[in-house]
Amino acid sequence: MPAPVQPPPDDGHHHLNAWTRITVFLALAASVSILAAVWPARRAAKLDILDSIKAE
Repeated sequence: MPAPVQPPPDDGHHHLNAWTRITVFLALAASVSILAAVWPARRAAKLDILDSIKAE
């Protein structure tokens, strides 16, 4: 008969469960997405519209 499987020893590290990891990942992804959209939009908002669209 094989020896019973023992759980690994508790080394003090806290492991996140799957739903917590998914939530953290989605929050980080949303933050990066918002930053990627807002940064160029703020730069574009500072430009003069007529200077931006006139053809030279």
